[in-house]
Amino acid sequence: IGDSVIELSLIIPTYNSESTIGRCINSIKKSINYRYRKTVELIIVDDGSTDKSVDICRKSLDGLKNRILMSKHKGTSHAKNIGIKHSHGTHICFIDSDDSVDEKYVETIMGVITEDDYDFITFGANVINESGYNRQWVKQHTEAPDLIINKYKLKMMFKIKSNRPFTWNHVF
Repeated sequence: IGDSVIELSLIIPTYNSESTIGRCINSIKKSINYRYRKTVELIIVDDGSTDKSVDICRKSLDGLKNRILMSKHKGTSHAKNIGIKHSHGTHICFIDSDDSVDEKYVETIMGVITEDDYDFITFGANVINESGYNRQWVKQHTEAPDLIINKYKLKMMFKIKSNRPFTWNHVF
């Protein structure tokens, strides 16, 4: 994918998400400012969609280092594994096809991963439904000073009921 070292691979598994994937990609495009266009790649793995998801992806991806990979319908875990297999990034992050990211999403992640060699980063999220209801999901935010988690904090994090082990709020 060019001469630059890819520092972050954003992987989006998608399946019949024509109503949300365009919004998802557009939010990612806003988040990847000019400074990171050469060091961040976007990988979309279509899990056998039967709707217009792939067409929408192709139309939305201009200006980004990207790939669309096609798979037979085998589920989101299989699609994520395909994304991992084809990624070039030193770090990987998953984004669900019905999610939107904050404008500072990539900048915040890149700031942390270039600061030191972390194995795992976690961050919070706001859940916003179609009627605009906004609920904070995890107490930490991407701006939190305790973004780095040691083994003890990691064990405790998953014991707290509100902190479910999702893949979309972590960088590996």
